[in-house]
Formats: sequence, structure tokens, C-alpha cells
Amino acid sequence: MAKRIKAPIGVRFCDTDMIGHVNNCAIAEYAEYGRVTFFRAMPRSANELILVNLNIDFKAQMHLDDEVWVETWIESIGNSSITLVQDITANGKIAAQTRAVAVTFDYEANQPVRVSDDLRAHLAPYVAAATP
Repeated sequence: MAKRIKAPIGVRFCDTDMIGHVNNCAIAEYAEYGRVTFFRAMPRSANELILVNLNIDFKAQMHLDDEVWVETWIESIGNSSITLVQDITANGKIAAQTRAVAVTFDYEANQPVRVSDDLRAHLAPYVAAATP
């Protein structure tokens, strides 16, 4: 099984809507926090990445007082892309699942570049062939 990075989410009042549910927009922020936490845990910088796609499958409601966590791992590494998968849980149950694609990017040339061998090696322990 691939290594995963798990981070707690502090649900804020402003994350909720008028009926007390965590708003769908907040889920994208939770996923972003999980990705940032994931890459900060790496022994090298991943500043060359840029997000190109984000998909969210909503599974269950979340509320202000729920214990929320985001768990992140890598589904695959392509030539220039890295596909990350995340489970966002509330009180131990999956509330949302995300799939995000980031590409390694040369900001000066304004174009994608190949994932370096160094980055690929650092990410390898976090790659899972299939999600559980």
C-alpha cells in the first residue's frame, strides 16, 4: 500500500451554509489544504506544479462540529502530470473524494515540462496503482 499524508481540517463557521452543512465550495479548499500539506511533507520543493484539473465526488454531508480529515496520495505519475487522490472524511466516514491533476510547469516558458527524476523518486512511495 502506498504511503499517504493525512491532515486535520478545522471546519470554520464560514464554511457552512444556511442549513448548517459544509458548503460544497469549502470542499475544494479542504482538498487544496491537503495537497499543500502533502507536498510540504516531501523532502524537496514541488513549487513547479500547477493545478490543471479538480474533480470532487460528494458522498455525505458534513457539519460544523464534525471531525474532518483529508488524506492524500498519488494515483499515477505521467510524463508531466501527477494525479492525486484524496479522501475527505467526517467523523471517520468518507464525505468527499477528489482527484486532482497537476503538471510540472516552467513558469518562465509558460509550458509544461517533464516530471524530473528527482521529484519522481521522492513521490514514488506515495503512488498507489488503485485506490482502496
